[in-house]
Amino acid sequence: MSNNDGAAPNDTENASIPLETSIREKLQKLPPLSPSCFIYRVPERFRLRDNPNVYTPQVVSIGPLHRGKETLQDMEEHKYRYLQQFLDRTEENLLVLYTKIRDQEADLRSYYAENIKFCSNDFVTIMLVDAAFIIELFLNHYFNIANSTDRIMSAPFLINDISSDLLLLENQLPFFILEDLFYLEEVNRNSNSGVNGKVSFIQLFGKFFEQELGAVGADCNSEMVNFCEVRGAHFLDLPREPLVRCTRNEGTPIAPSITELHQAGVKFEVGSTRHLFGIRFNNGILQIPKIEISGCMVDTLRNIAVFEQCHYLNSRITD
Repeated sequence: MSNNDGAAPNDTENASIPLETSIREKLQKLPPLSPSCFIYRVPERFRLRDNPNVYTPQVVSIGPLHRGKETLQDMEEHKYRYLQQFLDRTEENLLVLYTKIRDQEADLRSYYAENIKFCSNDFVTIMLVDAAFIIELFLNHYFNIANSTDRIMSAPFLINDISSDLLLLENQLPFFILEDLFYLEEVNRNSNSGVNGKVSFIQLFGKFFEQELGAVGADCNSEMVNFCEVRGAHFLDLPREPLVRCTRNEGTPIAPSITELHQAGVKFEVGSTRHLFGIRFNNGILQIPKIEISGCMVDTLRNIAVFEQCHYLNSRITD
């Protein structure tokens, strides 16, 4: 028997059963959130405010967030050539490398703020190929190794474009996987670089990004910096500590603008230090370090600033 509306009494209840099942299935499929994420998509408000290219790789894709973009395919073949170079130099077994990365897959995925859709095999391949590419690129640059078929080392403009892409927030690898692969015993034992002694990966990083790090006040002098103390989640995280020291405490008032200080009678001088935070005020004179910022450096600073605002309460570069 139907009710006055012509619908069976249990129709509404019955209709809710598949709906409830559907919602429960979605809830069960939700991936766990990690408290250790460090690599973010740039929030849309920054893209709308700035040129989108500031946050988008132009030459090379690193990591999963921009993998597969047609405009970045030209570099993929060269990345595999560097992987072959890595395998030849280390004499490491490809299966061993795959296993090493797969064993850390959950930790690697947790570094990304969003759920990575790639299957396990594809994700591990991305990590291996991109990590090997960066390691070989840094070694070639550090030891000035080049040959006639290496189109990257023989093209300075291309190295500059790649270095810019490597400092984009959406184009990062977890730093620990780069160190893990670099510090394989075979890397140092079988290195054919012809250079005596060992070099740390953070030294390679400092040399490759020497200009960019100098612009944000980082000290890349290997004799002055204890590179064993340098820790960071990825490349944009490394310039924060201990390469860059900051004495600003939480709750410190924001300083007036230069215009306001000038109107109040403050005089300005160029400081003698290159340290970004080496600002001194004495007897009405404010000493500010001289910082040379190129167009590419502006993009890097913006990416560091966005990373800080996504991840840290203490926004040093943003300040």
